Amino acid sequence: MAAFKFILILLSAFLLSNFIHCLMPKAMESQIMEITSYGLQLERNGIHAMYEQGHLSWETARELRNNITLLETQIE
Repeated sequence: MAAFKFILILLSAFLLSNFIHCLMPKAMESQIMEITSYGLQLERNGIHAMYEQGHLSWETARELRNNITLLETQIE
């Protein structure tokens, strides 16, 4: 269930990033990308913490990190 919620959060972040990208002037684009990168790093940190606490298996954590990496490549 936590993995499903996490994927929904990532999808929402991706859609929001695309929406903002279309509406914001170019001057703000770098700031938006910086904030997006920071948010994705927070997600990675959360995955790591959940793995260390035993809430995620190594395979699930790896899959979630791979999803973040895929999302990053789509955003850039």
